[in-house]
Amino acid sequence: MSLEGKLSDSAEYLPFIPPLHTYSELRANIKKVSHSIINAFVKVQLECYAAQNRAYLEYGTETPTPGYQLLNAGFGADITNHKGQTLFTLDVLGDNLFNVAYQSHLNRLKYFEHYPDDPRPYHGIYNMGRNISFKINVPLDFSK
Repeated sequence: MSLEGKLSDSAEYLPFIPPLHTYSELRANIKKVSHSIINAFVKVQLECYAAQNRAYLEYGTETPTPGYQLLNAGFGADITNHKGQTLFTLDVLGDNLFNVAYQSHLNRLKYFEHYPDDPRPYHGIYNMGRNISFKINVPLDFSK
């Protein structure tokens, strides 16, 4: 606040407001692939985050954040025995497949000066890069 009672330009916006973002997914579900593979799926996701330039800059509270896009994909299915009982479910998922270096606007780790010699324009700790995960769910039946 200045002496005239007006907010300065750096205090014009509210702090910690997330940027505009959207999430799209294209998914195919397949009931039966073969006699031992059922409930299969294949999916592709796109996450888009706009730049957040309307940051509360007063007192170093926060900084603007550039926009980014993330591509994710995955597939999975239930594996069954000859009686049709599910033995296990297998999923393979990939997040941030293009290994985009990004910082979420609301992530407080972006303010740590962890990599001072980093040539990228924004210092601090970036969010997770490419991640491939394998998940196996085994149903347990204790009724016998």
